[in-house]
Amino acid sequence: MILAKHVAHEPPETPAAASGARIAAALWEHLTTEANAAFCRRDDARARSLYEKALVEAERLFAVELRGPRDEPCVSPMLYAISLHNLADLARRGGDDVGASDLIRAAFERVVAVAESPDAPVALRASCVHNLGPALAELVADLEARGLTDEAAPLVQRVEAAARSIIASHEPDRPC
Repeated sequence: MILAKHVAHEPPETPAAASGARIAAALWEHLTTEANAAFCRRDDARARSLYEKALVEAERLFAVELRGPRDEPCVSPMLYAISLHNLADLARRGGDDVGASDLIRAAFERVVAVAESPDAPVALRASCVHNLGPALAELVADLEARGLTDEAAPLVQRVEAAARSIIASHEPDRPC
């Protein structure tokens, strides 16, 4: 996998953006830890509220990382997918299998869409591809459980195509 620190046409991250990204990631971690504890206590209403707030922070971080290169690794795809998978687990435990499936699909679709986007920073796209493995595995397992195994192959092809497009867009004279 190729990671590019800066793409020529994108300005480096500003200190304010870096600080906002760090705050969003730290807040996501705190909210998710608290939500996981509530989930374990079977306090589903509290867990849902906290997981939803964590999702907002993951989305906020995604927005920062979409604006351009950062001096830190791009973690928003992972945090976003985890947030939606946590909500899916909660939905499934509450008997909402359709809602859980929708959340699992949403995690995959958002992350693969950014991986496919030539307008997104290369490092973010690479992070998306890296995090598509777990998102794809969860989605394929969900599809198989619902008897929709035939839908898996096109999803794998999308991930492979996104990875190839990142490799093709890599500038060989720039450090990875």
